[in-house]
Amino acid sequence: MHDRWFLFDRKDDTLEIFISGEIDDEHSGGFFSELRDNLPVAQINLLVNSTGGDVFTAVGLYNRLECIAREGTPIRAVIEGICSSAASIIAMAAQEIAIPEGGFMHVHYPRGDEKYVGTFSDAFQRILMKKTGRSRDEVATLLANGTWLNGRECLWEKLADTIVA
Repeated sequence: MHDRWFLFDRKDDTLEIFISGEIDDEHSGGFFSELRDNLPVAQINLLVNSTGGDVFTAVGLYNRLECIAREGTPIRAVIEGICSSAASIIAMAAQEIAIPEGGFMHVHYPRGDEKYVGTFSDAFQRILMKKTGRSRDEVATLLANGTWLNGRECLWEKLADTIVA
């Protein structure tokens, strides 16, 4: 039975990573281990349908994937349904994000232990600023409002690059 929030499928030199369900810390070690075991590849495709989850795990995954992309491996994220909360942060590591018109992304400031919220809020702003090219004030408004966006709105806000059928 599949009880993890991720699944890896390597086909030749392309690695597909399916992220679904709630992202938890319990299985994050397994994610990093499988990722390491499947590299190097010529392309990574993230297929996302997740309501989000653990912020620490999401930031760690974003940082690792972003590092892989900087080292030259193209990463493409396809939002298959919902990409909410922590899942949206992971998706931002991709150079290209595709979403169907009927897909949704939810971005908001992190919640939880107050001693971490400020630090993670700043990180979320920087991640969205890098992806969208928008100012700190513009991304702060999106995050503060806990914004839900459909596919077209993601394109407009520069949170996605293309609409897929």
